[in-house]
Amino acid sequence: MLRHSGRNVFPASGLSSSTNGAPKPYNLVPWFWSDQHNLKLQSVGLSNGHDVTLIRSTSKPDSFVAFYMKGENLIAADCVNAILKFNVEKRLIDEKIPVDAATLGDPETNLRLLMPARRPKRLHEIFRGRRIGTPGLASTC
Repeated sequence: MLRHSGRNVFPASGLSSSTNGAPKPYNLVPWFWSDQHNLKLQSVGLSNGHDVTLIRSTSKPDSFVAFYMKGENLIAADCVNAILKFNVEKRLIDEKIPVDAATLGDPETNLRLLMPARRPKRLHEIFRGRRIGTPGLASTC
C-alpha cells in the first residue's frame, strides 16, 4: 500500500499564511511512503527528466538512498530503510538547494551540512501584533 498525506495538511498552512498577511505559493513537492514487510520506502519529488541517478549506501546492508538529479538540483529521492535521511532530502528538494553530485553520493558526507541554517523566528514575527498574555494584561509584540 502506498500512502501520502501531505496534501491534507498543507492547504491549511497555506490558508493560515494568507490570512496572516504573508501568502505563500502552493508549490508542494509530493512525497509518499510505504511499509512492505521489513522494508520502509519513502519517496520525495518526481524523477521525470532526471539526468543523473546516484545510489548512496548506508551502514545497514538493507538500506540505501537513490538520488535523482537534474543539473545541480536534486529533484527526487527514494529512501529504503533510511528514514532519518528523508527529511534532509525533502528539504533539499523543497528549497531547491544546489548540490554537488559527488558530495551527495559520498556516504561519509553529512547532508545536513549542505543546507543553509534556518534563522529561528522571534516572537514578534510569529504573532505579528496580536494581543497575547493574560486577559486584563494586554500586551503586544
